[in-house]
Amino acid sequence: RLRKIFKTKQFHKQDNGKTAGRYFKNCRVMSSMQGSIEILSRHAFYIYNGKKAECQRSMDWWHMGEDIFTFKCLEQLGVEASDIGEGVRDTYCARSKSCVEHHGLPNCSLPDVALFHPLKSRDQFEKCWEEIQRVEQRAM
Repeated sequence: RLRKIFKTKQFHKQDNGKTAGRYFKNCRVMSSMQGSIEILSRHAFYIYNGKKAECQRSMDWWHMGEDIFTFKCLEQLGVEASDIGEGVRDTYCARSKSCVEHHGLPNCSLPDVALFHPLKSRDQFEKCWEEIQRVEQRAM
């Protein structure tokens, strides 16, 4: 499902034809990259890895989770961002309850969604996986 999302989206390229360094925002409500999935292009990763110490020196990062630190660092370093949009269902970033079941878990029956978060236990993960498989079988 994640490959399908990336194949259907057009991400900018530099004039020389190489893919620009880019990271992907996965939380529209906070316009950020959250820990449910952190996707960076190879070039963005190299920029981040090479200049992470600059970010550590310039911000109060000790209290941040690694996802927020990475997001803020990439932003500070000027790495371009793209929104992966509707391919993620993260209840921590839910704009409305339409994508969240009544007990706070993501609705795993959505066919065009590649990532569901949070699933904090093996039981929750397995139930979601079973629902995804049912949806996939119906689509065939």
